[in-house]
Formats: sequence, structure tokens, C-alpha cells
Amino acid sequence: MALNILPVEILSLILQAVDRPRDLLSLIIASAPCYGTYKLSPHLILSSVVRNAILPDALPHALAAIYVPVSNPPQVEPLETFLDEYFQTPSSPFPPDMAGLVSLCNLYSRVSYFIDDYSSRAMRALVTQPNTERNPSFSPLSPTERARFQRAFFRYEIYSLALPADFNAHRNSLFSAHMQFTHFLHRMEPWEVEEMSCVYHYFASLIGGFIDHLEDQVAGSPFVPRPPQAQKKSHIDSRRVYGRYDCAFFKARPGWGQSGFDDEDMVLVDYLDLTDLALFSKDGRYRIPRNISYLASLGSTFLYQLVLADDHRRKDMIRENSPNERHFLPEAIDEALAVRRLLPRTIMPDEVRDELTHPNLGYHLFKRSDWDVYLPIIRGKENYRLRERAYVFWDAGRISSPAATYNLREARDVGSDRLNQLLDREGRKSPEERLEGVSIPKTQMEKIEHEFGSLEECF
Repeated sequence: MALNILPVEILSLILQAVDRPRDLLSLIIASAPCYGTYKLSPHLILSSVVRNAILPDALPHALAAIYVPVSNPPQVEPLETFLDEYFQTPSSPFPPDMAGLVSLCNLYSRVSYFIDDYSSRAMRALVTQPNTERNPSFSPLSPTERARFQRAFFRYEIYSLALPADFNAHRNSLFSAHMQFTHFLHRMEPWEVEEMSCVYHYFASLIGGFIDHLEDQVAGSPFVPRPPQAQKKSHIDSRRVYGRYDCAFFKARPGWGQSGFDDEDMVLVDYLDLTDLALFSKDGRYRIPRNISYLASLGSTFLYQLVLADDHRRKDMIRENSPNERHFLPEAIDEALAVRRLLPRTIMPDEVRDELTHPNLGYHLFKRSDWDVYLPIIRGKENYRLRERAYVFWDAGRISSPAATYNLREARDVGSDRLNQLLDREGRKSPEERLEGVSIPKTQMEKIEHEFGSLEECF
């Protein structure tokens, strides 16, 4: 039936029944009657679509996320008041105006993008059988699974905004790790905290991949190959001082004129900790996990822009926020671990139902011990592969399939040697280590520092 012959009232009902803002946009772009109908009552139609898109159990958390009081600098008292109200009565009002509604719609769109990406990655890992080359197939998310994902991502957004970074505070966090635990995590069930930990894992994995790519770019920058006689470091005759803040020391070595440059023009790729390239130094390798955690704490708007940015813009976004670090979710969970002896065991009931008010079957079956109430992130490598597979989000029917059960058991039981091989970022050579003994022209080093160096002030 042609849409242009339908009454406006019917078209309005059709538009209100759409369950995704993106589909609404497609309709009003493709159809002049739909566009005209939307223009008559945009708030009514868009609010109906957003209510359809965000499942009821996740909606209170989505609404709360757009009402977090944000200020610069951040203020403790309004945020504490907000968190008290959120946990006592998590039912913020639906936005009464288009500005608030658009904000909610944008939040949903960002979270929906992340959920689709994370769940598809996790399902591929979940159903892949060993020794098979065929691409695995999997069913779409059930309403219960999608609601779990939505709730966890919206809660993570609230956590990021309501417990923000503050470089005037201890450990660069407005709320200490202990306060983050008492104000937020302690008010949730442990399995709900684990859902948020899985979201953190997803973001940290993405950011880690971006930084690995940056490291490869730095290490692959044009340089002069070192001559055979320079396999071992020789005596250092001089040190150069240069760089934006006059804090860069690079060793110059005589006798390298065969490169085509004068000896005085050559420097070793070394002492990067004293330059804006500290992120890529040998010692910087040990600080990267904390920098990744800081980036993961900056909220969905930043993370969405980071993921969708081209290589050049993404590089600058990382440079603008490196090598920063702060107390965030991993440290707050460590505070929880300090009191775990006071917490009850998590005993699997006789029947586990796919209900959002209870943990899923995966939480009971695949965490390593009933005594593991809060599962660590900082010292929790054994939980990495389970979180990679989003084990706390799936319905019992999906988890009970032979392939999923096999994969989750393998993920739970993987040995420490294999985990270290897969996950030990500190074991990965930094660009400084990869280029040990390499000498390059000073002008090239300055270009590398200008292109890849931190844009934060040097302290």
C-alpha cells in the first residue's frame, strides 16, 4: 500500500511502532509523507521509538545516564546526591524536550553500536569449534540478552560520568577507589559488577589494539639501519638536549658518517622516557595498562569517537590523553576484594532462569570458585577469556550448546603459561626496545616526536 494515501493518524502510529531510531531516520528520509507526519509531532514519535529501542529493564539506567550532573571542575556533592537518588529510586523522568530526547537517542545509538560489536565478537569466539575453517553462525540476541547488555553499558556510562577523573585530586580521581566501591559497586550485586567488568574488558581490548597499532607505526618509522659493528652499545661520548620542553636526551655516537649524514646529525632511539614519546619507552610498557584504563574511563562519547575516527584523528585523541592514569573500576574492584571474606559464597540454585533480576547460568557455571564473589581485573588474567566471550550475558539455551560449553570451559581452564603468552602486555617489546641500537638523523627523530609524542604538558 502506498504511504501517501494513508491518513496522518495511521502514519503516526506506524512511525511510533518503529523500534530503532536508525530505522525511523530511514523512513523519514525515504518518504515525504512520513517526513511530513514526523514534523507534526517529533517528540511524540521519537520518544515512542526510543522507548521501543531501550528495553524496560535497561531504560531507568539510560535515563539516569543523561541526568548525571556534569561540571568543570567536577563537584563531589551533586554527584554524591545523584548517586544516592539513582540507587534509591532509579526512575528518572523521560526527557520533556527535544534536546534531552536527542541526548538519550544519541546515547542509545552509541551503546547499540558497542553492543552489536561486542556481542558479535563474543559469539564468534563462543561458537567456534576447534579444527574447523567454516565461519560459525549464531542466532541474534534474545530480548533478555540484549537487556543485560544494555543495562551493563548504561551503568558503565553512569559510572564513568558520576565518578570522573580530576587531576587536582589524589590518584587523578574525584572519588578514590574505596569511595568508588562504597558509592557504586557495593550497592550492586556482585554479578552485576561482573557485567560491568565485561564492558570494561571490551573497551580496554579495543584501546589496547589501537595503542599496539601506534607502537608498530612508531617502530616502523623510517630510520637509518645500524651498521654491523654497532650490535652492542659502545661508550657514550655526548648527550643532546632538544625537544619541545628541552627534556629530550638522545645519545650521539661518532663514526657513523657512512649513513650519508654527518656524525653530529645522528641520535640513538633511546631515553624516550625523557621525551614526549614516553608512552613508547621501555618503562612506558609497564604504564600502558593504566593509561588504557584512563582512556576507558572517559565515557561513551569519547570512546565512540575514538573507535570511529580515522587513524590520524585516533592517534591524536590518544596523544591528547597520554600518558594519563587514574583510579577507576579495576582499582575499585580491588577494594571489594579486600572485604570478600565477609561476603557470602555464590551458590548455584537448583534452577537458573533467564531473568534479569538474577545472574545468568554462565556466571554460576564458569567462574572458577563459589568463593569468587568479585572477580579482579588488575590481577585477573584468568578471567580475560571468559569476559572476551561475554559469559555473564547469555541465556541458558545459548550457553548449553555443545560448542559454547566447550569454549567457555576452555576459557575458564586455560593455563597460566598460555594466558601470559596471550595477555602479558609487559612482555611485548616497546618501540624503544625494538629499535635498540638504531641511530637516525636528529631531524627524523624530531618528526617522530612531533607526530607521535604526547600532547599533554611535560611535568
